[in-house]
Amino acid sequence: MDNEAERGGGLYDDQGPATFEDCRFLDNQADDGDNQGLGGAVWHRPTQSTDLTFLRCNFNNNDAVGDGGGVYVIGSAGGGDTFFTNCLFYRNEVERTSGGAKGGGMFVQEMVKLTNCTFVKNKCTEADSGGGIYNDEGDSVLKNCILWRNKANDDHSDEEDQIKVNSGTLTVTNCCIEHHESWPGNYNVDTNPLFVDMSADNYVLLSTGCSIPPCDSDAIDESDNNVVDCNGGDLRALNRCVELEGHGAIADMGCYETQE
Repeated sequence: MDNEAERGGGLYDDQGPATFEDCRFLDNQADDGDNQGLGGAVWHRPTQSTDLTFLRCNFNNNDAVGDGGGVYVIGSAGGGDTFFTNCLFYRNEVERTSGGAKGGGMFVQEMVKLTNCTFVKNKCTEADSGGGIYNDEGDSVLKNCILWRNKANDDHSDEEDQIKVNSGTLTVTNCCIEHHESWPGNYNVDTNPLFVDMSADNYVLLSTGCSIPPCDSDAIDESDNNVVDCNGGDLRALNRCVELEGHGAIADMGCYETQE
């Protein structure tokens, strides 16, 4: 919290392997004094074929005077994978004093795998450059994630304000993404996930309608359970697979599980 560095305000890692569980990365900054601060909370280079894992971690109010307001993953030949599971990214931001900046929540140059993560209200200053995620290179995977109201250049009117794929590929399944067009099918939706109170940063999903299924939120009970550890808990370490729609104990999209 309240740390500052040229790269990775909260964590700089180019070795690994490492696992971070139940961690909070808050109010950190990356600033090198020359508009190239990278990774407000985390800067990671996956080397030596080793993995870096974040489980039930919270990234909020971090900023970079460059790219990657929350996390920056730099490309590295032969590197390991980077995993984020049940993690929350909100109000992370990137900016430059001259020119635009990309990837408000995350800037990616190497494969990352995100499962049941939520990206909300992250910002970047370059138009259509991933207020949530900017995939610069690499073949990354998103499963069971929510990206909503992230902004690029103060705009959230199209898909690239949420996710921008510059190069490489992005596999997206069972996700809720505002204005998504690039990933039809695969159980993806672009309807409002219906958070309890977005203005107060409460990103649990509302259970309205669930007493007479289906629930009003299209993100409830809609995860791919093949990649979910139901016993591992959501971001709060609460039951991850609560049945609300009457078709089995299936996890919600995003980092929180609606309990009743």
